[in-house]
Amino acid sequence: DRRASQCQSHDGDVIQGQSYTWIPFYGGNNPCSLSCIAKGFNFYYQFGNTIDGTTCNHGNQVGVCLKGTCQTIGCDGAIGSAAEMDNCLVCGGENKQCAHYKSVYLHKLKPDAYKHIITIPPGATRVNFTEVGRNYLALADLDGVYLLNGRWKIHWPGRIQAGNTTMYYSRHRHREEITIPGPTHESLKVMVCNRPSNGIPLRLS
Repeated sequence: DRRASQCQSHDGDVIQGQSYTWIPFYGGNNPCSLSCIAKGFNFYYQFGNTIDGTTCNHGNQVGVCLKGTCQTIGCDGAIGSAAEMDNCLVCGGENKQCAHYKSVYLHKLKPDAYKHIITIPPGATRVNFTEVGRNYLALADLDGVYLLNGRWKIHWPGRIQAGNTTMYYSRHRHREEITIPGPTHESLKVMVCNRPSNGIPLRLS
């Protein structure tokens, strides 16, 4: 970690009459300030700017620090570029290189059951499913092996690596979401798990 090594280079520096061991602090206003926390103490110190080339975040884009300013790196690899991937994962594209699909599932579900609603094909990008009721979303491969929320075992929210694909699962109150940046590498079955009402136990994993 380049930022960590820069903080470590100040280990032993005397600050206000005392020397400390330093680790990176990422909560400052300027992502290109070298802000470091004194290990074991509740304060941080700014040692000027980071070294040019240090990674920084500029909104949703990753950039690099140059002379104390975070410069974005576009998907074209150019510093200062605002070029982004479109929904088809084409750099600077206009979402015209792939087919788009959007739907709302409103069918009545059987109690205490999993219902297959759609299959995501290989190569799909920017996939998003949202459930705003009391049910749960689930994912399985074509062999019926559950990758997410299968057999009444509910995952904790977070990043999940399954089916050769990275996905992100979030859940807050009665809103649940699965996001898959893609591209997917195999077919994935999207299921809805009707929340059990007759004593089937739910487990969190």
